[in-house]
Amino acid sequence: MDKEIVDQIITDYMKKIYGFAYAKIKNIDVAEDLSSRIIFEVYKSLLKKENVLNVSSYIYRVASNVYSQFIIDEFNEGQIKVNATKKTQVAAFNKDKTLSNIRKEIAYLSNIQREIIVMYYFEKLKQKEIAERLNISLANVKWHLFEAKNQMKEWFEEENKSELKTKKIIFSDIKRIGHINTLSIDISSFFKKSISQNIAYVAYEKPKTILEIARELDCPLAYVEDEMYHLVNNGFVDKVSANKYLTNMYITDINIENKKKIEAVLNQYIDYICDSYFNILFKTMKNYITLPNKAIYIPENDFNFLMWSIVSYACNKLVDVNMVIEKIDKYYVKTRDDGNYMVTAFVDKNRHISSDSNPQTHLSLVSCPLSQKFPNSYLKYYPEPMLILSWNVGNDKKPIILRAFSSEYSPINEKQDFITNMSSLNLYNFICGKFTNEATNIDNFISMFEDGSLQVNREVKAEKKPYVNLVVTTLSEKELDALLPPLPIELQKICRKIDDELFEINKAYFPAHKQDLCRLMNQNSLSKMKSFILECLIKKGKLKPVKKRQKKTVNMILFCDVLPD
Repeated sequence: MDKEIVDQIITDYMKKIYGFAYAKIKNIDVAEDLSSRIIFEVYKSLLKKENVLNVSSYIYRVASNVYSQFIIDEFNEGQIKVNATKKTQVAAFNKDKTLSNIRKEIAYLSNIQREIIVMYYFEKLKQKEIAERLNISLANVKWHLFEAKNQMKEWFEEENKSELKTKKIIFSDIKRIGHINTLSIDISSFFKKSISQNIAYVAYEKPKTILEIARELDCPLAYVEDEMYHLVNNGFVDKVSANKYLTNMYITDINIENKKKIEAVLNQYIDYICDSYFNILFKTMKNYITLPNKAIYIPENDFNFLMWSIVSYACNKLVDVNMVIEKIDKYYVKTRDDGNYMVTAFVDKNRHISSDSNPQTHLSLVSCPLSQKFPNSYLKYYPEPMLILSWNVGNDKKPIILRAFSSEYSPINEKQDFITNMSSLNLYNFICGKFTNEATNIDNFISMFEDGSLQVNREVKAEKKPYVNLVVTTLSEKELDALLPPLPIELQKICRKIDDELFEINKAYFPAHKQDLCRLMNQNSLSKMKSFILECLIKKGKLKPVKKRQKKTVNMILFCDVLPD
């Protein structure tokens, strides 16, 4: 083949030959060497050929042969270029990873250390210039620079030893125990961000510094600092010695094994408790409501509805709850919303949040709403304490008190609308006959019908007048307590035994500094068994399921100075 034709072919295919070589080797220098060999062999062979029907196919075949020989030659010399290429790729990857880790480690430094590192290494400022810009001494700059480099070096060494993989958690529910101001902020609003929940959880077992928390959560120090300020300021976390922080809450881990153990203990005694005490309680209340001067209002004269509330009330009152509350009182915290309470939270470890897509903020910083309803199955094992709301209706009258009891059948969460309405005294004014049927009150009437505090019996067509749909009594709490049959001595012993067994089950899930509180929280067995007792009484036929219109206000008692008509 003529030299001029071959020169033209080589010119046309030179880039393609280099592309073939680079695709095989992935290394610029080695690809240039290989492409030179291929061009040389193609040039020689084309000069010897008289005619080539398919130039592209022919050049590809020569290139493949040269590449094969190239690999053999490199192998024989013990210098496999492919491995060198892979090492180059790994080195490049490690370099990118190192830079990423450096950026992440810088995020864990304090504010002033971050500024100094950025100015010194990225803005190329001299240490004296940094001191002038930050208005600190040169010695201070040198110290922070030295300290920051040492910290980052230690962290790199730790990361090379092991990868920290913290499973992020979310609270299933969060409540307050204690004295709550009627104008206090909803407690869940303090924990809308998942980072707030995780900070509280990480600092629960033992005191930790902000830096330790940030590293455990794999979250920039600045975010933890900001959230920690709010948690400490509102009394949820305490700052202890050595710049460490300890969560000031009662956090319970929910798990299936724990629930099974609790159920086994409670089921062991439930029949005896119902037969030995609650049969007597039913007889006592039946005799009382036949009295002409009884001081209890029962909606629709439904004895079953009354006993749902009385049984729940008795579960919380029969053991000396006041003594328990006084002991727990030492764990209450004076808060900025003028409350005095302790915060409790539940963690379901079967539910967790995934890491945020932003590599610099592994925890989501946006709203992370808590569940609006505490799961009913958990309320059977971890019942909430009774909710108490009181307000004054005048200087000459005693406070009106509402007690609401939570169980698997009637979570307090479902009563929130009702509680809000009660605080506005609409129902009290209706009971006193001060609430007229004027058009101006239509919204209040609608509200009371929606929350269930007022009802109309639709089963009786002639009955159109609304009635109060919860138990109301003019008895004081002490008078109602006196009406309840006393606990037999044997049953008191069993309740104390259950207390001890529940504590033994639950204490394994709480740190050493929370053991005393754990014991207090597991006192008063009957309140813990409320859902089991209600369930047992239903099975025995002593209680019947409540009607649909009664569900919102069941397990409530309003202590008032007047009864509804």
